[in-house]
Amino acid sequence: MTSTCVIASCQRPSETTMCLACWTQLRGALTDVADWLAEDLELTRTGRTKFTGAPIGRVKGWSERALPIRPAAAAIADQLPTVLYSWVRELWDMHAARWLACETCDAQWFGGEQQHAVPECTGRWDLRVEQLGDIDTTTAGLARWLLGHTTWIRTHPAAEDLHGQVINAYRAAMKVIDRPPAREYIGMCSAELEGQLCEVDLFASEDQDSVSCRGCGANWSVRDRRAWLSDAVDHQYLPPALVIAAVARHGYRLTMSMLRNYRARGRLTAYVVDPEFIGPLREQDDRYGWRVRPMVEQDYPSPLYLVADVVDVLNSKHRRTRLDK
Repeated sequence: MTSTCVIASCQRPSETTMCLACWTQLRGALTDVADWLAEDLELTRTGRTKFTGAPIGRVKGWSERALPIRPAAAAIADQLPTVLYSWVRELWDMHAARWLACETCDAQWFGGEQQHAVPECTGRWDLRVEQLGDIDTTTAGLARWLLGHTTWIRTHPAAEDLHGQVINAYRAAMKVIDRPPAREYIGMCSAELEGQLCEVDLFASEDQDSVSCRGCGANWSVRDRRAWLSDAVDHQYLPPALVIAAVARHGYRLTMSMLRNYRARGRLTAYVVDPEFIGPLREQDDRYGWRVRPMVEQDYPSPLYLVADVVDVLNSKHRRTRLDK
């Protein structure tokens, strides 16, 4: 029987306690921790940065030395592994193998009829629990352990607490680390190389006018790539949160309540995926494979909106919502 995800902000239909979308978010955070965030957090905690290699603080004389430790980063660096280890222990304690063992004859009982190794033995049966063992208890190691136990996480009765605590600790860590200026994804290179398309992803900083592909060397206009990517997104049906992010590329501000109001006033049509449809693309399908139909009252999934429709509404004379106004 299909239920709903226990994450309060989600409530998507799900066969498990935590839905696939929320697990994907959690998996992304844990992957970041395992791949680079734990290392960056430690560098920031100790006042170093892998981008410059220079410690923070100066030596003044023989007895007076500025400590490079950053208190805020140190607190977060201690909090993150504590949260991860607490859930490693919780998951292990719930799923660890359990059996009974005789204190006298060392017989072990896992199920079925209890029998001593020695028939005349009357020793007491004690509960034994499999030990967690020697695991990597570094922050990155704990994240990797959790990534290896997907089913345990998605079916845990307290999955909402697990998700919330890990995501909150992850976001706190992201706020304190030293990172270079953010780079914007501007699509796959797609330059033709001997009949094949270059599949290297392109990134650009805010002040770049052009970018060269690190794979094939092709040079691209950042402005043109942004326009191409926006056009590609405009022809997709997306859930509300992604629609809000997509229209921001056009310079518009949009909120959930605005989407609901536009829909209630008949200015926007909401859609749902139509999994039963098999056939050629129809007018209400995008070029990226969505098969959708207009949403009706009895539909329970989250609505989808065609990004181009939303942009048209925001671009109309009835309401100007430019970010620069």
